[in-house]
Formats: sequence, structure tokens, C-alpha cells
Amino acid sequence: MAAALSCAAGCTVDHSGLSTTPVGAGGADEDASTGVGGGNGGNPGLGGGGGGGAGAGGNGAGGMIGIGGAGGEGAGGRGVGGESGLGGNGAGGSGTGGNAAGGSGAGGNAAGGSGAGGHVVDAGMDVRDAPVDMGADIPVDRPVDAIIDVPADVLVCGTGTHRCGSSCVANSSTANCGPTACVPCPVPANASATCDGTSCGFSCNTGFTLVGGACVRTCDMNCAATAITVNPPGGRFTGTTSGTSANSGSCGGSNAPETVYQLTLTQTSDVFVTTHGSKLDTVIYMRRGCCGAEVACNDNADGRTTSVLSATSLTPGTYDIFVDGAGTTGGQYTVDIYTSAASTNPGEDCGRPMRIANLPISGATTCGYRDDYSAAASTCGKDDGGLDVVFYFVLDQTTTVTFDTCTGTCIDTELYIRDVCTSQALANEIACNDDACGGQPANPDSCLMTASQSRVSAQLGPGVHYVVLDTFVNPGVPTCGLISLAPSNVPP
Repeated sequence: MAAALSCAAGCTVDHSGLSTTPVGAGGADEDASTGVGGGNGGNPGLGGGGGGGAGAGGNGAGGMIGIGGAGGEGAGGRGVGGESGLGGNGAGGSGTGGNAAGGSGAGGNAAGGSGAGGHVVDAGMDVRDAPVDMGADIPVDRPVDAIIDVPADVLVCGTGTHRCGSSCVANSSTANCGPTACVPCPVPANASATCDGTSCGFSCNTGFTLVGGACVRTCDMNCAATAITVNPPGGRFTGTTSGTSANSGSCGGSNAPETVYQLTLTQTSDVFVTTHGSKLDTVIYMRRGCCGAEVACNDNADGRTTSVLSATSLTPGTYDIFVDGAGTTGGQYTVDIYTSAASTNPGEDCGRPMRIANLPISGATTCGYRDDYSAAASTCGKDDGGLDVVFYFVLDQTTTVTFDTCTGTCIDTELYIRDVCTSQALANEIACNDDACGGQPANPDSCLMTASQSRVSAQLGPGVHYVVLDTFVNPGVPTCGLISLAPSNVPP
């Protein structure tokens, strides 16, 4: 107020100091104990001390000394404005409103006290909140929230560090790597992880070299001198690995000894390598020379612990093939290594055989294939230039298997089974057949009217075997066309 207000005899100033009322409107002081309105003279103060006692009007309209007291112990408690200040004990006193507007009730002892707002509901200023919190945050803040409330893009890390959540970590931390995240770096075999503060990497351990995204044992320069020569078109080899590991491939072989085979190609070729039937859990890999670039690497092919490697269209040159172990020790193995002139046809020859398992192969055609092989036994026809397709299959135990072309084949076929794919010696031919299925009308599913389709059976031991679907050249019968080959008792 700009100036103090004064009141003549017979009036008093109200609690706001802006209006007056006649003296004695509520009765004399001595009548205050029972008066409805009490007296307005009462104790010293702008509001007076009489006028109601414990009645409806309390100790006085203005409280005892405060500017705005609103009724003592009664309906209004000790005063709207408290006993001696604007806030006093609180807006409601100990009456209907409790000790305070927040009191120990709805709002705590103060505007943000110990009431429903929980811990200390930010009576001060947050980093991200409004200038002053007057109620509970959503969600409820922790007692100290200076870091929790900092937005992610506010945290700036110094040189040589990067942010990981709400902390700064060293750029070299491989457990917490990434521009804004905590990503642990993977550690490849025979390597150490690295982090540059942005992305993970790795470096090969001493004695290992990066090959095809993996760390392999540094090449043994003596492998060429100890390699076993393979002459095209290849064959079947057996042996035992022993000693210590001197080489490894990108798919394994770091801890077991290996045997090396060397193949020299004089024309662009396809190469097929398999260790199916080996007792050893194998890994096989091929390099361009003893210490050259890796061409291919395989471990655990066809759902087995043995391996298959197929490399197509290899340029002329010297290639080293490593028969290695997946574990830490050596052992006995059998390996087939075959090579033939390059072709785009699956099953063209022994250098690129097609796998057949427990499901028929149908809808293929022999048109565009070559004449690579012929049956050894006279009961299966003759080498008359008929086109052929080569398949391989794997047995896990001694099994009697059957193959036939009885259904959906539109050429005159003959079938023969071999152990060594490239050998046409009679001793290597396990079984052969021509025309066992018949033709139409005896076999209505055949494309041909005459007896033309074949069925061959044999009992074979565990390991990899080959079946060749060949063509018998017969006047008036197509020399190429649709083929179907159905297996029986062949596992997946």
C-alpha cells in the first residue's frame, strides 16, 4: 500500500486494509465467548482478538496478529493467513484445512513438502523442467536428477572418449564401442578386438594372417615341399593327419594338424573335394598355391561333421588343398579330389557332381550336357556318345539303395553306381542296369513306347558314392530330353 490507512473512533480496518465497519458490530469484548460474531475490538491487531472465542467466528476475523486470519480454532482453524505471517502454519491451520495447504496432508509441510509429491518434488529448478516445480513430476523424480534429466545430445565427451549412455568412455574400450551406444566388439578366433570410438574392428594375433575376413595361421612355407600331387582328373585318397598345426583356413583348422594335396590345372576347370566317410571331423580349404589367396573353405557339409568343397571355373595354375581337423588332434580321413573341364551344368561331371538325397530329382534335362563317361559292364550298353549326368550321395551306415528313371524320363537311360567317380574300371562299377523299368504301355508314366528306363540297386557301406545317369543312343529316340531320378533308402 502506498500509505497507511487510519480509522476514526467507531470504525475498524478490515483484513485487507481497504474497508471499514462500525465499532461494536459484533458485541463487546466481554461477550466474545458466546457471541456469534464476537467483538471486533479484542486483542491488538488489525482484525481484533475478540468476536467468537471458540464459536463460529473463532479468535477474530483477522487472527491474532496476522493480516488475514480467518477464524480461530473453529471452522477456519488458526487463520487463513496464519498467526504471524502471510503463510504462517499454512492456509488452513489445524482446522478443516490441516496444518497447511500442503501440510503433512496433500502437499507436505510446504508447497512441495513430504506429502503426496513424494521425496522432494523439485522445489528448485530442473534442467529440463519449468523454472520452478510446484507439484509432482511425471514420472516422480529421484532426489537428485541433474544427470537423469540431461538430454542425450547435451552430454559432450572430450578428446579420446565417446559417449556410452550417460557416461564418457575411452575410444579404445572394446566393451563399449559406438558413436552413441555401448556395443561390445566381437572377437574372432585368433584375433584381438579393437574400437576407434565409432566402430569395432579386430587385429590378428601374432602368427596369424587375415584371410577372407578371418585370422588364419601364417602359411607354412614348407607345405609345397610336403604336398601330395594330384593328377587330373583326380581320385580317392586316404591318410592320417598327425603332428602340430602349421596352417588353417578361414572356416577352421587352427589347432589340428593337416595334410596338403597339390593340384595343377592346365585349363579352366571345376574342382570337387569331399571328405564324406572320414572318421576325422574335418575342415578342408583350398589356396592358390601354398601361401596364396584362399579359394574356398568348408566345415560340416550336408548336415555331417565331414566337408565338401566345390570350386568352379578355376583358372589354370597350381592349387593346394588342405585336409585339416576341426578339433585339436589328427586322425584318419578319406578325401575325394576330382577335376574336369569347366561347365555351367550342375552334375556335368565328377568335377561338378549334383547331390541327390532322399527326394527325387525331376524336370531336369540332359540337353546341353557332354558325354563324359560310359558304363564298364556290357549289360549297361556301350560308349556310343550318349549324354550323361553325375550325382553323388552320402550314406551313414551300410544300406541297400535303389535308383530309377521309371517315371517322367523322355530319353533311353542307363544307370551305374561307382565308388571312385572318375574310374571306369569294371572293378569300380558297383552296379549297372538298362531297361529294367520297361516302357509304355507296361509303364504308362514313361515318355517312350518301348522298354527304355532303368533301375539299379546295390548294398553300399558308409561314405560318399556316385550314380551316373547315361543315355543309350537308340535310333528314333531323342538323344537328350527330360529326366527324372528317384532314390530309395538314401538319407538326407
